[in-house]
Amino acid sequence: MGRRHFVLVHGSQHGAWCWYKTKHLLESAGHRVTAVDLTSAGISTVSADDVKSFDHYSQPLYDLFESLAESEKVILVGHSMGGLSVARATERYPSKIHVAVYLGAIMLCSDQPYSEIHTEVFGQFLKFTSFNFAKGAATYPTSWWVVEEAVKDTYFGSCSPKDVQLARSLLRPSPCYSDDATTFTTKGYHSVPRVYIRTSLDTLLLPKFQDLFISRNRPKEVRTIETGHAAFLSAPKDLHEHLVQIAGTYAS
Repeated sequence: MGRRHFVLVHGSQHGAWCWYKTKHLLESAGHRVTAVDLTSAGISTVSADDVKSFDHYSQPLYDLFESLAESEKVILVGHSMGGLSVARATERYPSKIHVAVYLGAIMLCSDQPYSEIHTEVFGQFLKFTSFNFAKGAATYPTSWWVVEEAVKDTYFGSCSPKDVQLARSLLRPSPCYSDDATTFTTKGYHSVPRVYIRTSLDTLLLPKFQDLFISRNRPKEVRTIETGHAAFLSAPKDLHEHLVQIAGTYAS
C-alpha cells in the first residue's frame, strides 16, 4: 500500500489535539494525516456560543475537502459526535472519500434524525452536563460541557492518568447543534463504503447503542477495539493497525 491521506475528525469538546498519537503513528508509517479543528474546537478562535449552525461548526472540514486536488481521495475518520460531520461530508464530497470510518461514533441513517435518538443514547449523562445560555435563560442553550468530576468516567475510561490530565486541560465547551438536515442519497452518502470500529468498553457511547447504529445502517465492515471511548489515547497501536488495514482494503 502506498502513501494515503487520512483525515481525522474529533468529537464534542475535543479538537485535533486528541489524535496526536494516531497522527504520529500514521505519519511514521509514511502516510499523510490531517486532523481538523471544527469551529470552536481546539485552537479555533470562535466561541462555542457563537456557532451559528451545524454547517458553521463543520465548515473547517468542508474547507479541507474544497482544498483537495481534483483527483485526490482520503480515508475519513470520525470519532463520537464527529460521526455527524463525517456523514455530512460524505454526502457532499463522495468522490473525494475512499472510505468513511466511524470510531465509537454516531452513525445515522436517513430515517433516524439525531434529535430523535439523542435522549435515548445520551440521556443518562445529562446529570453530568452543564449548559450555557448566552442568549438568555429563557432561550435554548448555546453550548454544553461534561462537568469536571465526570470527565474521566465518561470520555477517558481506559486512559492513563497522564493522558487524562492532558485531555482535561484541552477540552472546550461544545456548541449545541443538531444535524437533522442531511438527506442521505444513493449518489452521495450511500456511495461511500463505511467501516465501524466498536469501542467495546465504552462508558459514554455504550456498546449497545453502537450496535444499534450498526444494525440500523449496516456498514461494509465492523471491527472492535477492547477499550473505552478515547481509543486514540488508550489504544493507539490497535487503532493504527485497524486504520492501516482499512486503508489497504478500501484505498488500495
